[in-house]
Amino acid sequence: MRLLALLLVGAAAAAGAAVPVPVTAAAGEYEVVDHAEEFPDCVYGEPLGDDPIVGAPSQRSALWGTAGDRWSPDGRLLDWSYAGYGAGEVQLPDGEVTTDVTKFGAKGDDGKDDTDAFVKALEAAPDGGVVLVPCGTYDIRGVLTIKRPLTLRGEGRACAVLRFPASLADLFGKTRASTVRATNHSCPATDPYVHSSVNASRWAVDGAFIVVQGQAMYNGKRQLTRVTSDAKRGENELRVESTKGIQAGEWVVLAVRDRNGNLMRDVNFGMTEGCIECKNGRGAHRHVSRVADVKGGDTIVLERPLPWNASAGFEPTLYRWAPDLSGVGIEHLTIRMKARKYQGHYHEDGFNALIMQRVANGWVRDVEIEDADLGVLLLGTHFVTLTGVTVSENEYRKGAKNLQCHHGIWVKGGSDVLVEAFEFRGACVHDLSVEGYASGTVFSRGRGVDLSLDHHGIQPYATLWTDLDVGEGRRTWVHGGTGKRMPFAGALTTAWSLRANNPLQAPQSNLGVMLNLVGVGKQGVKRPGNSYGPSWFVENLTPAKMQPQNLYEAQTKVRMRAPNKVSARLGGRGQGGCTTLQFGDACR
Repeated sequence: MRLLALLLVGAAAAAGAAVPVPVTAAAGEYEVVDHAEEFPDCVYGEPLGDDPIVGAPSQRSALWGTAGDRWSPDGRLLDWSYAGYGAGEVQLPDGEVTTDVTKFGAKGDDGKDDTDAFVKALEAAPDGGVVLVPCGTYDIRGVLTIKRPLTLRGEGRACAVLRFPASLADLFGKTRASTVRATNHSCPATDPYVHSSVNASRWAVDGAFIVVQGQAMYNGKRQLTRVTSDAKRGENELRVESTKGIQAGEWVVLAVRDRNGNLMRDVNFGMTEGCIECKNGRGAHRHVSRVADVKGGDTIVLERPLPWNASAGFEPTLYRWAPDLSGVGIEHLTIRMKARKYQGHYHEDGFNALIMQRVANGWVRDVEIEDADLGVLLLGTHFVTLTGVTVSENEYRKGAKNLQCHHGIWVKGGSDVLVEAFEFRGACVHDLSVEGYASGTVFSRGRGVDLSLDHHGIQPYATLWTDLDVGEGRRTWVHGGTGKRMPFAGALTTAWSLRANNPLQAPQSNLGVMLNLVGVGKQGVKRPGNSYGPSWFVENLTPAKMQPQNLYEAQTKVRMRAPNKVSARLGGRGQGGCTTLQFGDACR
């Protein structure tokens, strides 16, 4: 009865009653009411009132307690401590400079095209090398592609500038994509960005001037074995066809597929329909873990507990974790686009800054992105860190609805991505986005003028939004995506300590199932009573008084203090360890 009890805990907390200790419970004990198939009634929870919540100097959540003593591997919170570069165990690299773009003909501040010089410098750098961009403004009129472990490092964000004076449309044409149906953005009656269909620019969701391109995280040749018996969320042991070739301490990836759309229903605790766009048998969610132990010829034990059920119907398969591309970083520079008014949603010119695709253990550090249509897109990445990224949009960029860009930071697919210490100076249609089976994404210690926390559909599972200043709080729950890929958010999505200048509403009731809202706004929120709302956990703590205010950092602290960085309290098994890439990084 643990999950049912936690719902009661949330209701009691919202009402100001004493919070009982959660007890154990099984899933599937909820009745989802008033749920229309594609357009559920969009009822927002209201702020509780004008007065701040009165509480003790230090307020702790019933989901976490003190140092995780209320946490459970099959409970409502994931262990997000593995998010980011090196599974959270490894410091970002700081390697020695090996290559300088000026040695290949680049000259800052002369207004001439430096594209060829940058391409030559990137090609000449050794694997694991650092390509330096000295202070100056360098004009780039083409695409910079990185397919090897390299670091592109500016001499300093304030002085090393890559300027892009032409858009992708200017360079390659504004070829139209197929018509995009873009209805059902949040609630049709309240969302200012609704439109029935558009003839979309290909650059609205594709292409960038800096492309970091890997090939595969795993494939059939790296297949190790198949799982033969159902394993439940929170468990570590897997029964498999064979353990041949599998050793304790190595990293593996467990992948599941969605042949008939039922995976989404299962991951959402049976409360939603299947995903119409997902019924193609492609790989869906992935769980990357070290092997803690090998038992005989038919059982392996994972270090990390399962975040979802690995049922036989979803073809759970183990692969050797062998990413094609690891150890790529972009750091200490500014990416500046040409001054031009934003052309509007799906009509973008293609001032797109950076895409990382199929990359593991990559990073973007201390980078400012100015006047871009798309800031950073992480596509199918794992254990990637974005830290100290600023998305800046100038006043002249304002278009319809005063919007200035499409996606600011966009995480699509992959797992264990960490986006921290970010800032938004302006308003995108979607400031921060998660989509497409992205699992365990963490947004931590960020702020913006009026942030939108966009859940874009196709099961972005268990996203953590923690210790955020969302600014005005008027667009916090504005979402995108079509009705065929709903709900917007996957289960166990968690908002933990959100601050705003104005009272925050709860999300719309059709956002997703089994959401956790802990310390959302200084006035707190009421849980919606229809659609998926009854399955939510709402705990109205004061963000400034919460302990911890940052759940990701609290979980990381617990795990880093454990022997070999494996915490039994967080469901960890085995001896753990720390795996560096040997490109100037080091264990924490």
